[in-house]
Amino acid sequence: MSQVMDFGKYRGHTFQYVLDTDPGYARWAFNTFSKNARGKAQEDFLEFLIEHLKEPDLTKDPVLKTAWYTDPQAKMLVDYGLTPNLRSISFNNRITLDMTYGKEDDVDPHKYLLLLDKDLSSQYAGDLSFTVSLDFTNNVCYYLKPEIVNCALKVRKKFLDNTEADEHYKGLGQPSKIVLDYWLFPPESSRTESGRPTSTGKWTLFFNKLKENEDGLTDLDVCYQRLRDNVQLLNVPFKVSTRRPNPNASNFSQEKKKYYWKYHSSNYAKDGKKASNFFYDLAGVSSKPATSPPPSKRAKMKQDQEI
Repeated sequence: MSQVMDFGKYRGHTFQYVLDTDPGYARWAFNTFSKNARGKAQEDFLEFLIEHLKEPDLTKDPVLKTAWYTDPQAKMLVDYGLTPNLRSISFNNRITLDMTYGKEDDVDPHKYLLLLDKDLSSQYAGDLSFTVSLDFTNNVCYYLKPEIVNCALKVRKKFLDNTEADEHYKGLGQPSKIVLDYWLFPPESSRTESGRPTSTGKWTLFFNKLKENEDGLTDLDVCYQRLRDNVQLLNVPFKVSTRRPNPNASNFSQEKKKYYWKYHSSNYAKDGKKASNFFYDLAGVSSKPATSPPPSKRAKMKQDQEI
């Protein structure tokens, strides 16, 4: 098996170099290629990642260690891609037959309840639906496996505590403390006064969401609050990431000071200023890189065409 990248932005570099230099890209590649690896080069990289890519230890994070999904008792739910509400974590996860106990018409609900944790089911069973529809055409429902339901019951209280805390931090405007959602959308940020989003192209900003200032706020919190408070001025849709790591997103490496920028369309200017720089200046935080990275090949080709 070749251990040299034959595709993408790291073409020519070794697999180990990519893993050491850009673990966020490696994580993204693992999630993407696990579902649809195209060609032997991607299959080789996936095989390498399966052996060498380590799951981050979220319990070392002072905020994430309180999240329900970092609890060892939640492992079965995490493996199946379910929340303690017995719902799929994302659209990428689906409830399948191997997660079910039997068809609704074939299961005695009273006998089924006897298979659940007696104390926990008396507290939380009323909050959960044990049946799911796998066949939307015929509306056939199945009971989930009792062990999956018991797993959900064990971490139910922690999940409810997380939900209450997240609502509190959403009100305060502190995405760095939110642990359930991957993204926080500010109120009324997705529409302009005319009801139509303003086109600014695609832009990406990276802020430190771990280091707190004397007020207990991270750069990400300060950025979000200032952008939220200037929604009418901005008049464009935006969202910010939360504390919860997103397995489908590349990470900003604070240690290596590396920033990842998405391609900007020709409409990115706001009053003659690059949209990303406009937002950095408005946010007024320290995460802005000293110099902008060179434009991508696609962006440079567009610039040359415009000239």
